[in-house]
Amino acid sequence: MGKLERAVIRHSVNDVIRVLENEPVRPDMIVELTAAQVMNRVSIAHLSIERAMKFVITEAGGPLVKDHDLPSRLNELRQYEQDSAKFLEEAFEDAVLHYRYNANATHMKHLKSLDTYLEATGSDDRFQDIRYWELTQSTNEMILRTIYLTLHIELLYALREILLVSKSPKVTVSGRVERTIQRFMRATQIMVCTEGSEKERSVRSYLEWLNGFDSCGKALAEAVRNGVPEGDGLILEVTSKAFQELAQSKDPAVRYFAEILTVLPKQQRNAIPCVEWVGTSPYQMGIVSTPGGDELGDIRRRTDGLWNITPSVDGPASITAIAESQTDARSYLADLLTRPARLIVENAERGLRIVGEELNIFETSYYSGTNLLEDIGRNAQSTSQVTFWDDAHGIKVGDAVRLEVLSTKYPGIMDVLEGTVTELQGQKVSIHGTPYADSAI
Repeated sequence: MGKLERAVIRHSVNDVIRVLENEPVRPDMIVELTAAQVMNRVSIAHLSIERAMKFVITEAGGPLVKDHDLPSRLNELRQYEQDSAKFLEEAFEDAVLHYRYNANATHMKHLKSLDTYLEATGSDDRFQDIRYWELTQSTNEMILRTIYLTLHIELLYALREILLVSKSPKVTVSGRVERTIQRFMRATQIMVCTEGSEKERSVRSYLEWLNGFDSCGKALAEAVRNGVPEGDGLILEVTSKAFQELAQSKDPAVRYFAEILTVLPKQQRNAIPCVEWVGTSPYQMGIVSTPGGDELGDIRRRTDGLWNITPSVDGPASITAIAESQTDARSYLADLLTRPARLIVENAERGLRIVGEELNIFETSYYSGTNLLEDIGRNAQSTSQVTFWDDAHGIKVGDAVRLEVLSTKYPGIMDVLEGTVTELQGQKVSIHGTPYADSAI
């Protein structure tokens, strides 16, 4: 086979990669609709992988077999083009590491090698299951639990490398991502400066900082997670722009690298909400609530072992953070949607926790005055409903109370509620009095 045939196959692989990059799976609340998207994309990925492998095999003198069994193609590739088979294995192993998949987990043991993955997802029978999945629409089938579209895409990237006519070393996902990061971190326009200028000093300082790391990826990770040295805006400017560009990349592996840089640090353990698990999937969802029963949000385990966090807030529900563990995810929701408070009753003080956000920590039920403008003032009397962490607040109807909550937005300021308890309903307490802001000093 000649150069034209190779160019056509390479273009075909590139075309499928572009389709998968430009049309990523968009998760839907209806699981079957998400699954249909996955099956559609895996179908075209499987065919493209198959055609590329068959081309390399036949180009090396092997047979052209008209079935869709990828495990058989891998064995033929080992027989006729051993270097290409070895590179595919390396690319697969690097992808498993890049996406943080735990091949020792019970539901991921098929990720231990390219052979076991293709046996589980790429056989002729599996391909037919994928093609006709819409006719059964079962979300309990093993095929749905074994397919990782990211790994199919990485096999396409690897085959594209194999099909390139180049003496340059072939790169797997880690090399491709690092190369992309370098493009932004070592961009020529960053270095352009006049000798002896302030810009030159900034560039030298930036390069000294950058060259202190083994890779541009490690430098960017340090900047995003721990900040950059003070006193030189160029480092901050370059790393901020690089992170933004990577987060918007069409390459899913590059986007993933940027995404995991935002994983939360270890969270406090002073207030850990309750969780109720929904479903039996390995990637199950948990509804997070206070001990009093007030829902804070939900958490969901990801295929990489991290946890997506979706708070219960007004407006469209969306993932706002990623945590390393489910305990960190629950604790994050506690910090986000509850606040530590100081309760003073008859000169006795104790610490409690109130459910609520910064702007509505004391939810006003109604004002007692007839003039709204007067009610907004410092001496306005209103009835506020305060929701505590649980019902162990020890407050009684008729108690004169003062609640103090430090502001998270304005240092040295606290929200205060002074008044009389008028009603109790478990963890919910109605207080008639005066909410206002005061100095915390």
